[in-house]
Amino acid sequence: NVEEKLRGCIPGEEGGDWRVLSIFGSSGSGKTTLAQDTVRWMWDLYEKGCGDDRKEDNAGIPFVPLFAALPSIKDPQEDLVEKVLKKYGVKNEDDIEILKGEVPLLILLDGYDEIADQRDFYTQITEDADDEWDAERIKIIYTYRYQFVNEDEMRLKIRPLDKPDCYKELWLAPFNDEQIETYIKRLILLKERKEEGREIQDSNEGKTNLTNVAEEEAKQLLSRIRRVKGLENLITQPLLLLMIIRVLESLEGEQDRREMSRLVLYEVFTEDYFKRAYKKT
Repeated sequence: NVEEKLRGCIPGEEGGDWRVLSIFGSSGSGKTTLAQDTVRWMWDLYEKGCGDDRKEDNAGIPFVPLFAALPSIKDPQEDLVEKVLKKYGVKNEDDIEILKGEVPLLILLDGYDEIADQRDFYTQITEDADDEWDAERIKIIYTYRYQFVNEDEMRLKIRPLDKPDCYKELWLAPFNDEQIETYIKRLILLKERKEEGREIQDSNEGKTNLTNVAEEEAKQLLSRIRRVKGLENLITQPLLLLMIIRVLESLEGEQDRREMSRLVLYEVFTEDYFKRAYKKT
């Protein structure tokens, strides 16, 4: 459970003494979704930590969490924190100076492997003589597609130079069979809830019936997916599994003509998207 692991890394908790944390995962493994969810529950922790009932032994918890897609930031090697804050509407220099002196920041930088100038942003932020942030008040989480980075070289780049031991890693594992079926079942439940005339009844019996239907439909759908040669290798990644479900009928029609692959999936999904978009016009 990645969220559980992350919660065990929060500042103020045992194991929360890190400065830089890396999240590795393959394309479509859910890194960005995880990053955004992390920021949401970190905000909850921050708000609770700032309450009147905040415990002294949890004094380190309220780091303000900020999310930023690194490829969307122009010249991140300059004034990175200020540019991230401006995306949150903090543009006044006086406000930034107050934050710099008083508010701990946890900055989640998504898509590190997608930028050309890869560097140790933690050291840059905390040791820049002209724009120094307190090293004790900055923590950074990076996300990467592990197919596009050399892990050993990456570690050398981003570990804090002064305290290399204050570095942690989390790896997103592919879905197992149980998780695949659960994911499909939840998608079906969401669809059933939205469909007109299929609202869940207030009674426990109504909810149980709908859950049983979703479980059976999930098993049937998964059976269809596994009958298409090549898809078995793709369904362990959440994004790819979702794409397969959306265009499964088209993929079934293609299986006699070519073997399924990630590239074929992208092609079929894109064609299907534009066909649906054209019908709406």
